[in-house]
This record gives sequence, C-alpha cells and structure tokens, in this order.
Amino acid sequence: MRVLLFVMVFVLFGCNDDVPYPIDQAPISAQSGLIPVQGGQSTIIDLSPWVRHGGNVSLVEVLSVKQLGSGSCSEPSLSNDGLIFTSDIQGPVMCEYIYEVEALAAPGQTPSRDKANVLVLTSQGGGHAQLPPIPLALALGDGDEVVHIPGALKENYPEGYSLHEDTTVLGSGIAIADSETATITYSVGHEGLTRVVYLLESPDGGDVKLGTLDIVVSDTLNHVPVAENFIFSDSVETNVEVTIDVADYVSDPDNGEIQLIGVDSITATVTSADPQNTNNT
Repeated sequence: MRVLLFVMVFVLFGCNDDVPYPIDQAPISAQSGLIPVQGGQSTIIDLSPWVRHGGNVSLVEVLSVKQLGSGSCSEPSLSNDGLIFTSDIQGPVMCEYIYEVEALAAPGQTPSRDKANVLVLTSQGGGHAQLPPIPLALALGDGDEVVHIPGALKENYPEGYSLHEDTTVLGSGIAIADSETATITYSVGHEGLTRVVYLLESPDGGDVKLGTLDIVVSDTLNHVPVAENFIFSDSVETNVEVTIDVADYVSDPDNGEIQLIGVDSITATVTSADPQNTNNT
C-alpha cells in the first residue's frame, strides 16, 4: 500500500508540472442586433459585427425563436465560414434567432461562451428598417397603457403602413396590438425594464419596419426619470467612436440627480462613458 500511495502522488505532481492550471477565461461578448436583408433563398446572415472577442471564435448554435409578419423564415443552417449562418427568408417578415458563440482558449485560458438574440428583418421598400423607440414611464399598479402608434411616432410614421397584430415582449407584462385602431395596449408586469417589439407592414405587403416600446416600470414611491427622443446632430461614420451627452434630454420629476447606468441599441455597439460616476449622463 505504501508503494502504491507513493506512485499516485508522484503521478499527480507530474501532471501539475506538465499542464498549467487555467487562470483565465477567453474573452467573448455576444450582443443583440438588427440585421436588414433583402430576403430570398439562402439569405446570408453575418454575426461578426455583434460579437466581441480576443482571438479565435466559432459559431456554436443558432435557434429560430419566433417570426412576425406575413412572410416565412426557415430553420437556420450554420456555415463553415466564420460567424455566418443562412436561412430561407421569404416575404415581409422579422425572424428572431438566438445564437451562441464560443471563444477558443489560448494557453492558460479556458474556453467561454455567450448568447444573444438577433432580429433579421426584410427591408425591400428602402429607407430605415428600424423606427425610433417610443419611451414609456409607468408605475406598479397603473392601469393598462394604450399607445397610439401613429400619434407616438408622429412624422416618423411611414405613410400607408399598418400595425401587425403580433408583438414580442422582452421583459414582463402583456402587450396586445390592434391593427384596426393602430394601438398597442400594455399591461404592467414587474418592476424594471421591458421592450415591446412591434411591426408595421406596407400597403402592398412587400416591406416591414420594426419599432419598440421602451418601458420603465417603477414603484409609486419614486418616479422614474423622463427621457425625450432626440436626433444627434453630428454626422457619424461607420466604426468611428463618438461620445453623446443626454443631459439636455432627461429630467427627474422628483428633482433628484440622474445617472446614466445603461445604454442599449440593436444597430450599434454602445456603452456608458463612465458607469461609476453618479453624475454621468
């Protein structure tokens, strides 16, 4: 028994000498995004703009989650070429997928994975596929909130388009769209952030545009800050970083200090400029 014990200890020490203990995870971040496409057979969807990594990366899986609109989305097929998958996308439709990516480990690292959603939207009519978001500030206990989409979008509402009756709720609560009245009725769920995704369809059925209700629900003791829509006046080039100050477009009904704690976009990579600063806007 003593001989066996000595041999086992020796082997264990030998393994520790030959294989370094992993000290870090390979960095990777998958982000949600919106990808306009023309549609058709074997539509190519490239996820590389939405994945941040430090080296080699692979596309592990893509799952079809939901589709909105009168068109159709086939099951995705992974490609052997980078972060690309294909799908047969026909007609005016928004296809929602969940994708998973893996960062391959370098010496001293362990591999890591991340997931995110991507919305693939046919945009055959030209112009912008995504509409400006409609912000809502609600409180727990509030009654149903009815949003008239043409009235909320004003000049940004595309002429002749109609509201599709399918919606997607990313968060909590219930959203019901009425195409006849062009309204969405939202019933408050839990405290926090919720995004309701809706579609507008062109008169000839050949184009769809995506819009969102960006909803903040708080308790009645503390009113949520109010944010206004605005257009950044400076021109922005692709892959060029810019800093935007939203101080002139936010206010607090309780006259408290406001801190920008998070920024979200499905068409760009955005982060808070100074998340640790309680006065950062």
